[in-house]
Amino acid sequence: MKPNRWSTWVILIGIAALLLRLIYLAEIHDSPLLAVLIGDARQYDLWAQDIAAGHWLGSEVFYQTPLYPYFLAVIFKIVGHNLFTVRLIQAVLGALSCLLLGSAARMFFSDRVGLIAASLLALYPPAIFFDGLIQKSALDLILVTALLASLAAFLSLPHRRRWLILAGLILGLLTLNRENARILYPCILIWVLLYFRDQKWSARLGWSAIFTAALLLVLLPVGLRNYHVGGEFLISTSQLGPNLYIGNHHGAQGGYEPLIPEHGSAAFEREDATQLAEAALGRKLSAGEVSDYWVQRSLEFIRGEPFSWLRLMGKKLLLTINAREAVDTESLEAYAEYSWLQSCLSWLSFGLILPLAVLGVWLTRRGWRQLAILYAMTLAIIVAVAVFYVLARYRYPLAPIIVLFAAAAISALPELRQGLKKEWAIGFLLAAIVALPANLLFRESNDVTFLNVGEEFLRRSEPVVAVPLLRKAVEHSPDFAQAHFNLGVALNQQGDKAQAINEFAAALRLQPDYFEAHAALGLTFQEASQPAEALEHFREAVRLRPASAEAHTNLGNALVQSGKLDEAIGQYRTALQVEPANAGAHNSIAVVLQQQGKTQEAIGECNEALRLKPDFAGAHSNLGLALAASGQPDTAILHLKEAVRLEPRNAGMHVNLADLLGEAGREDEAILEYQAAVNLRSDLLESHYRLGQLYAKKGRLGEAVQSFEQALNLAQATQRSEEAQQIAAAINACRAAMK
Repeated sequence: MKPNRWSTWVILIGIAALLLRLIYLAEIHDSPLLAVLIGDARQYDLWAQDIAAGHWLGSEVFYQTPLYPYFLAVIFKIVGHNLFTVRLIQAVLGALSCLLLGSAARMFFSDRVGLIAASLLALYPPAIFFDGLIQKSALDLILVTALLASLAAFLSLPHRRRWLILAGLILGLLTLNRENARILYPCILIWVLLYFRDQKWSARLGWSAIFTAALLLVLLPVGLRNYHVGGEFLISTSQLGPNLYIGNHHGAQGGYEPLIPEHGSAAFEREDATQLAEAALGRKLSAGEVSDYWVQRSLEFIRGEPFSWLRLMGKKLLLTINAREAVDTESLEAYAEYSWLQSCLSWLSFGLILPLAVLGVWLTRRGWRQLAILYAMTLAIIVAVAVFYVLARYRYPLAPIIVLFAAAAISALPELRQGLKKEWAIGFLLAAIVALPANLLFRESNDVTFLNVGEEFLRRSEPVVAVPLLRKAVEHSPDFAQAHFNLGVALNQQGDKAQAINEFAAALRLQPDYFEAHAALGLTFQEASQPAEALEHFREAVRLRPASAEAHTNLGNALVQSGKLDEAIGQYRTALQVEPANAGAHNSIAVVLQQQGKTQEAIGECNEALRLKPDFAGAHSNLGLALAASGQPDTAILHLKEAVRLEPRNAGMHVNLADLLGEAGREDEAILEYQAAVNLRSDLLESHYRLGQLYAKKGRLGEAVQSFEQALNLAQATQRSEEAQQIAAAINACRAAMK
């Protein structure tokens, strides 16, 4: 094919790739999945905003690879914080990746293979999916395809040094985006030294030095930066150890598991890794020492249980070549529910591309020397993924290389018209052997996309949006206790306590020792005025987590509601043993003591609460009530005024202050406090009535009638007939006095 014609075709494919990505973005633009950022995406966004705000150097050794946040920061600095612009730029990069892969395939194989490879990548659903996420995978594709194109150019075109320098620079950037890409360095270095046998050793050594220098030109500044801010020379990140341990410990299943349960977010990972390591070693650790600790833990497992580790590695290798895109935070399947395009292209999966690639490897085997770098890179990436843990985004850099060989197989298919040759039969057999494990149905892990997005809307106090998403999470994973739990939380926030109770109960049927579900169910029963049921679950929560001050406090509150005051005080005191600085527990004890008539002891507990937390409005209020009961009204009023100052929108505190002011003969001040209370809560019958009485006492009869009428309406609405008669009499008395 003529070069100009080939270029025209590949550019058209690139344009088609861009159009497909733009169509996909248009389809998902208004979906709730794009309304919030979750997991790593949220951390990258926050990090990038911090960088764009001027913190370009940062203050800690990098824990996550830094290239993508800096990429985002540059965009934010130029166009502002606009994530849709980021997605558009990534769509353009995805289209350019198709051109680069087409160019690489053309040089490694042929013109036709180049066009097929570009077309496959343009249509490949995971490529379209990752280009639309706020994830570093969007840069993985452009960098891997650029690396392949530069290596192909080094192999095929003049000015080899230039292409090798470019390859080194690109590999450096790829390492700063995907840390396990460093495994590609020895692959390329060995290939340069061994493949070009027509060149003298001195030339090959020179090329190796040039490639290494170009790589270090990118990585050394990051190492020096880490040394400057953290005192340790790390060429990329300190994440190696925790990641290795997550994938290599007793009980590991091959996927991602947080170091601490329920701490799956990237926001926790660094802190959890550090705290656990420091607790184990009993001293403060640097970032590098934390990583070394987790590496050592991993090696202890490997040495101590070699057969278990080998079985685990076998499973991870199978997961790495499996058709299923292992779910992390966001899944392709979830996004496909909002995209007709993704649904239509779902047949073009890794489970199809990989067997085709095996066929392509067999059919192109005569060029094995030239293609050796592709074999090495493929195996290196597979091993690099399996050594740690398997996620779709970790495997994604493998896709462009697999597509190259799949395109070679498709390009050769017309030869089948000449009859099924022996070499084709062997190729099909090998493809079938790989297709079987690649398409085995492993037990599906729970797709947490809708759960994660729903949780984020819950965090934003938007249960109306969260509920349908969490219902989808339950629908997709009916046996996943966490999905039921979060749906229960959302329903409870909406006020649907009956359905919330059902979902919490469903979570507990699936996971009987689910502490959070017991605690939430106890609170919901308590709010629904079902103290017996609340007590049952609060007791279970305390049994499951005896070191939780909150669990003991909740149980204490439920015991108070059930009239078991002494036992309640015992729970509050246990909470204080767990958390001595718990001002709330002292305040709760004070409330119970006051109910028991132990006023002086209550005053002591309130004072202790205020010693621990001087701006504790509840403690000021309760201290004021206790002081009033002990005959110290002036001091009591001071504390109640402080409580109102600290919580001016707390109607109950205004009422308490108004009551004391009224008893002290300070009617004008009391009127102001009652007015504040009823403005905040119009359903306070007693406050309306007392306000009417004070108005009447002051001769403000018209205002008194208005307050009494509001009290009367509330009494009638709540069917409090005796109080209604009393209020009606007060109204009549005021009207008679007004004549």
